[in-house]
Amino acid sequence: MGPLLFLIYVNDLPCASSFQTTLFADDTSLHLSHKDIKTLQLNVQNELDKVDTWMRSNRLSINYNKTVFMTLTATCSQNCNFKISMNGVRIQQTDSRILV
Repeated sequence: MGPLLFLIYVNDLPCASSFQTTLFADDTSLHLSHKDIKTLQLNVQNELDKVDTWMRSNRLSINYNKTVFMTLTATCSQNCNFKISMNGVRIQQTDSRILV
């Protein structure tokens, strides 16, 4: 019953930002795309700020130790090593260079 209640509680999270959102039993995946990596970084940071505001408004917290992001790109020539944060905590990046 716990995961079901969690999903009911966070059901409107996708309305809080422009991320494509996938809700799991006790986990959430956020997706965003853009052709320009610098614009992507700016958009991701702005949308994460919206998610953070929504989380605080609903008295939820994020485990920053388990929060990571990944960039997927068809070209390795772009610099995908950008920095994003939530609530002043830098979000760690996972391996991001893959060929599509």
